[in-house]
Amino acid sequence: MPLVTGHAQDPKPPFPYREEDISVMTPGGITLAGTLTKPAGSGPFAAVVLIGGSGPNDRNEDVLGHKVFLLLADSLTRRGIAVLRMDKRGIGKSGGSFPAATTATFARDVEADMDYLKTRPDIDARRTVSSATAKAR
Repeated sequence: MPLVTGHAQDPKPPFPYREEDISVMTPGGITLAGTLTKPAGSGPFAAVVLIGGSGPNDRNEDVLGHKVFLLLADSLTRRGIAVLRMDKRGIGKSGGSFPAATTATFARDVEADMDYLKTRPDIDARRTVSSATAKAR
């Protein structure tokens, strides 16, 4: 039996959607980095912001080599929903300090991500949620 490397679910390009590296400035002046995936077409698209768990997560929410958020973004975007996933502050390409951040700091970061999406003409602000707001409903 051959040795299997990687995960069968890892999406590989070429994708039937577009990926865009983006940056978001927080009210405190920290630049956060992430990836926005958008379906083909001009939109405006419904959108979701995926929010990392309690650890120092990158935009793909890499857990033991499995890129959970990359897989979620791929699945949702293939179904017509734009997805924003961000490196937490101090992680990956985002500025700031992860150890110095508080729950309130991370909440403000998510608000900045949501505010960013609302400025984009290709995103329908009325149909934009974060994974945190979806849980609260």
